[in-house]
Amino acid sequence: MELKNVLLIGGSGFVGGWIASCLSQRGVRVTIATRHRDNTKKLIMLPTVDMVEANVHDAGALVALMQDQDAVINLVGVLHDNDSRLPYGKGFAAAHVDLPRAIVGAMKQSGVRRLLHMSALNAAINGPSEYLCSKGEGEAVVRSAMDELDVTVFRPSVIFGPDDVFLNVFARLLKDIADDEVRIDLTQDADRDATRAAFALTDHPGIFSWLAGALALVGANVVDARTYTSKDGYATAVFWVQDQNGHPYEEARLGRLRAMIQRTLQGEVVAREAIRDRDRDKITK
Repeated sequence: MELKNVLLIGGSGFVGGWIASCLSQRGVRVTIATRHRDNTKKLIMLPTVDMVEANVHDAGALVALMQDQDAVINLVGVLHDNDSRLPYGKGFAAAHVDLPRAIVGAMKQSGVRRLLHMSALNAAINGPSEYLCSKGEGEAVVRSAMDELDVTVFRPSVIFGPDDVFLNVFARLLKDIADDEVRIDLTQDADRDATRAAFALTDHPGIFSWLAGALALVGANVVDARTYTSKDGYATAVFWVQDQNGHPYEEARLGRLRAMIQRTLQGEVVAREAIRDRDRDKITK
């Protein structure tokens, strides 16, 4: 069957942007559900792409989005969940298990048969991490619908390329970095409704906890994170953080946030001072 109309769920990020662009070049009409339409200006410019503000976790909204669609592509995924309950927290459950189940139900109700579902390499119900467990559970939900839907599950590892975090931000941070240097890049990430904090530094044991602790001391709430180590011994880490009110940090506050993180990592700020300044920020906002 020729695909003329495709619904892209989780389509406003890096992978979704490339898929939308490729489909648009082929003349396919693409509908992308997003929480904030104004934050996806690059995709709005594509000639056959429609950005629709919708809550994809609402069953009725999903059914409405699927009207007249030929296929659904689900790219939704989160890498970090502050809820530590086992086998996985409610954030992982909502994104990786409940949403695929809702998508399958909405497809059956609306009569759309073709589903492409992005899982993850080594996803398994009994996987070694909460992320992989929840991804495996969601994959099982999708596979259980194969008797009624035409399903393709794909399991990528780390995805990188032009416009992603790895080839651009980290390449710049790592260029000519000294062994005793910590480099930081702070920027707004509209797709995640958070501030992205990227770090590059020499690798050492416990580095993830060290960076996360520094962010916690300056009052940043971590909503997602990932870290990697290069072959030449450098760690590259990225955290998505929000302020105490659950919002991205305002541009005017990024300079002070960067300075506080640097001072905390260098041991110049003790917990008492950081907490005092954090509480003062809460009072003055």
